[in-house]
Amino acid sequence: MDTQAGYLNELKAHIRPLTAATLGIAFGLSINNYTASLFGAHLVEEFGWDRADFAKITIFALILLPLFPLLGRLTDVKGVRFVAALGVIGMPLTMVAFANMTGDLNQFFAISLLQLMCGACLTSTVFNRVVAERFTVARGIAFAIIMSGPPLTGGIAVWALGPMIGEYGWRGGYLFLGAVILLFGLLSLILLPAKTPLKAMPSTVKLDYGLILRSPVFWLASLGMLLCNIPQALGSNQLMLMLQENGVPLTASIYVSLYPFGVFVGRFLTGAALDRFPTHIVGAIGLALPALGFAILASPYDGAIMLGFAVLLMGLAQGAEGDVAAYAVARHFPLAIFATVMGPVNAATAVGASLGGLVLVPMLGHFQNYVPFLIFSTIVTLLGAMALFLLGRYPTLDRESLTS
Repeated sequence: MDTQAGYLNELKAHIRPLTAATLGIAFGLSINNYTASLFGAHLVEEFGWDRADFAKITIFALILLPLFPLLGRLTDVKGVRFVAALGVIGMPLTMVAFANMTGDLNQFFAISLLQLMCGACLTSTVFNRVVAERFTVARGIAFAIIMSGPPLTGGIAVWALGPMIGEYGWRGGYLFLGAVILLFGLLSLILLPAKTPLKAMPSTVKLDYGLILRSPVFWLASLGMLLCNIPQALGSNQLMLMLQENGVPLTASIYVSLYPFGVFVGRFLTGAALDRFPTHIVGAIGLALPALGFAILASPYDGAIMLGFAVLLMGLAQGAEGDVAAYAVARHFPLAIFATVMGPVNAATAVGASLGGLVLVPMLGHFQNYVPFLIFSTIVTLLGAMALFLLGRYPTLDRESLTS
């Protein structure tokens, strides 16, 4: 009863910043995880791009490797609102650029690169600090709420964009998505508090990064995120193409919508579990789930229910990922440098996604199907879950114990 009251009291006390962070992430870079495959399938069909060449887009996430640590540090120094404003301005402009493409694949790559740079300002690296510095009892649920934004809006966007693209074309779809991102991004900026509730703490770059790099928790969390995100090469631009290989028609966007639905459910299940059970147990179980989904997709069983279940499992694990990483960082590092730590951890996530692309492109080009990569994804996902399980060897640490 007291625990429930504590949850409700914290949520009520911080409803405004929680809403702001949820909107900021929901209409940021992560929305592409759910909508990009719809656009990608139509672009490949209209312009005749080779699937292996188109899959190179997954490698571009490498730009986030230096960008996330920089944005994390900038967030701790300048504040969430300052960094988020850069993304709110830039993301819609890239959608307009996509809508005016001529069909050159290199042009698509250039715009995608620019969108990654702008959209990185509207990610968990920036907005998770809003939760970490305000919540204690309901921290897991609060992380789940803000991280549920992308799958919720992504699922609605996929549902709306399917028929809209059919009626007005993919160009109209890009313009609509850009307008929505701008509208809700501005609302997020308005709702964001101007000041942080944390007291100022003496900090230097050398001290903070020394603390981070000496922590086994940082390296295990980063390794787990890297390995578990290698299969993300299948989760955005390639999802519909992979499902088509299993007999799903291009018009069956319902399968794609199962992915964000799974992410949405996974967020809350994981968030609630993190407030009650050890982080390493929740992380290991939650992030091992897609291994079964990849195995199903690699198998010869192409029934509608099995395919839908596999996509749902992929989404559930994606939902667990953001909560687990943020919760582990908040439990093991000073909150004053929360975003500084999350930057490199999220960079490891980006590296994993890019490595997935580097492996997928030659595999797809050689085998002309997704089965070998699905088998590879099953293996690396289980290894990543094992890395997160090892977090249980290390207790929650404060600044003094980390620097001793």
